Amino acid sequence: MSYQRYLELRQLYPAFIYEGFTIKESELSFEVVYRYTIQGIEEDISIRHTFALEKGFARADCDPGLLENAIFHLGLAESINYWKAVCSPKLIIKPFRLDSEKLAFWEKLFYHGLGEFLYRNEIYGHISAEDFVRFECDKDAPLVAGAVSCALEGNLIPVGGGKDSIVTLELLKGEFDKNAVFLLDPRKAAVDSALCAGYTREKSLVCHRVFDPVLFEMNRKGYLNGHIPYSAVLAFCAVVTALFAGYKHIVLSNEGSANEPTVPDTLVNHQYSKTFEFEKDFSDYIHAFITPSIEYFSLLRPWSEMRITKEFAKHRKYHELFRSCNRGSKENKWCGACPKCLFVFILLAAELGVEETSRIFGSRVLENKALIPVLEELTGVSPVKPFECVGTVAESVHALDVILSQYEEPLKAPLLLGHFASIRHRINDAPMVHVDSDAPHLIPEGFRKLVLGE
Repeated sequence: MSYQRYLELRQLYPAFIYEGFTIKESELSFEVVYRYTIQGIEEDISIRHTFALEKGFARADCDPGLLENAIFHLGLAESINYWKAVCSPKLIIKPFRLDSEKLAFWEKLFYHGLGEFLYRNEIYGHISAEDFVRFECDKDAPLVAGAVSCALEGNLIPVGGGKDSIVTLELLKGEFDKNAVFLLDPRKAAVDSALCAGYTREKSLVCHRVFDPVLFEMNRKGYLNGHIPYSAVLAFCAVVTALFAGYKHIVLSNEGSANEPTVPDTLVNHQYSKTFEFEKDFSDYIHAFITPSIEYFSLLRPWSEMRITKEFAKHRKYHELFRSCNRGSKENKWCGACPKCLFVFILLAAELGVEETSRIFGSRVLENKALIPVLEELTGVSPVKPFECVGTVAESVHALDVILSQYEEPLKAPLLLGHFASIRHRINDAPMVHVDSDAPHLIPEGFRKLVLGE
């Protein structure tokens, strides 16, 4: 039924238009309001989307044309939030003209970045990348400005409140004076983690996005909905922020595990915009078409989730503060019943033990019988992994093996461990690589010693 709905909406709304944007600046904030129109056969839908950067720091002397170029590109990234509701076959760009090389980047991002959206809406396999969306530019619009170099320095570190970005903060604490944290629509855990690391308001760049209520109304009415490549949007937000504040390095915390597809033997990956493939595409794009002065890279790319967790386990001051659970994010808690909770729990329990990890989570996650199907997804017994930011099958199996080895009688272990022991013979062993020195990465030479010892 979802595929039929997809076809109906494409006919009802043949074009999505990126109309333009307006910049407003005050003493307290720098704000951009983006305008979009969903062009319909019977009616048009007008959309306003806001990006706002709180001021609390010295503004860099950035070339106005360069900043406008970055802001324009952010608007194109944000359009995916609204375009996916109808999947118009045509997306018209009015503010500036882009050539075919630039448009190819966006066509790939929309198709691969919405892989999970297509799969879960039963559209995947029915439509090719070439037929998914066609980008067109207003022929009368000015050509978008070319890449411009500028003087930048220091490190901008996106922090989401999970263990990965905390590990990056700790690895870079030797450059504290050069660092600032980037908080996008921050959750309490992100703010708490940044403060715990010593990043006060003066060293925190905080941004907010305000969605047009029309999107939520469309969701209630049964328009298409689903996962978007959030990390790609974050990447463009970070570029605008880095230019505004004068930072050269945007230091991500995406691990090598993100490269494994969620659905085996397909291009469907919940974490597509965290993969090295996207990281390389994005870096090449901004260098060629926005600025070569910004370096966008993941410091943790050679590390597995297990290696990151081993490092995180050393820093106990964060253990009560960090959160990775999306379901419990509004209440700043671990729900204890979702795939993300189970995955993070088993990784941490392999380092700290079940009892200590249960205390941190506030619940005995390994006793939750409802998580048995999730355990089987994480360990490859079920073919499709959870649609969450979880690690590889090999990492889940390795962590559970470590925990199980702590119990002399497996059948007396917590319920989920007992189930794991009973199905262990059905699980294929895969090599567990904690640090992959040969993995492709974009880590600048001066940072490599932190993760590779170079």
